[in-house]
Amino acid sequence: LINFSEAEFLSARLLVDAMGNFSPIVKQ
Repeated sequence: LINFSEAEFLSARLLVDAMGNFSPIVKQ
């Protein structure tokens, strides 16, 4: 469960970071 949660968190964070970098307007 911990591993799954960690992997999901990392994936979500990477996605958000990429989205923020790709669309600064959405981040704002």
